[in-house]
Amino acid sequence: MPRKLFVFLILIAFDFLSNTVFVDELLVFQQMRLINTCLLAEKLSMNPIAVSCLLFTFNGPNEYALVPIAETKTCREFWRTIFSGANPLYMTFYANGGNKTKIEADINFKKRVSRMWNSKGPPDAMTFISLYNGLPSGEISIGPLRIFGIYPEVGFITMEKFSHKGVASTNLKLMVNFIRTLVEKNVYTITHLQATCHPHNTPSSKTLKRSGFQLIKNYSFTNHGLRDLYEMPMVPQ
Repeated sequence: MPRKLFVFLILIAFDFLSNTVFVDELLVFQQMRLINTCLLAEKLSMNPIAVSCLLFTFNGPNEYALVPIAETKTCREFWRTIFSGANPLYMTFYANGGNKTKIEADINFKKRVSRMWNSKGPPDAMTFISLYNGLPSGEISIGPLRIFGIYPEVGFITMEKFSHKGVASTNLKLMVNFIRTLVEKNVYTITHLQATCHPHNTPSSKTLKRSGFQLIKNYSFTNHGLRDLYEMPMVPQ
């Protein structure tokens, strides 16, 4: 049996068990992190341990990690939690400025999974569930990664109960370092990263600036409404 198919079957079996018997949430996401990271490393033609190290860090006593999403019930339900179950006031400045319906969240989730896993070779875009001390705390994504002349955009959302715990800033640092490493290894040809932020979303604006993003343009209209545009060079200027 091909290794990729074998790992995929393990992922399905674990997701089934995690939703049919009592399994600690920490264990579910730690096991998913291990399996999904191996699958991503294979697509990137990299050592799984090296990829795992790039997607993991400590900040003081706290542990942060990024888990590649996959087409599993666990990931899909958490995606609904982020985009359909959040406080509507909190979501005003994120995503499209409000909660999605469960159907809309599911459609968006399937698109993300497809862009990450259905391409031949490195993903066309990548999305990760963020862990804070082992617990799912939000998501961070980047793409498109393989369209010449278009800068990939980084987007992130932290669940409200995990605000002010360094989740967004740490995740952004992990993502930037990860993409920079992939550029250095010639996996992708990327000169800049982009990010957009609602002009009144002060915490996210500060996170972007502290991470090295520069404000390029104020008050740009996008399909998500009013946004400021930020950029970061991937190569020395």
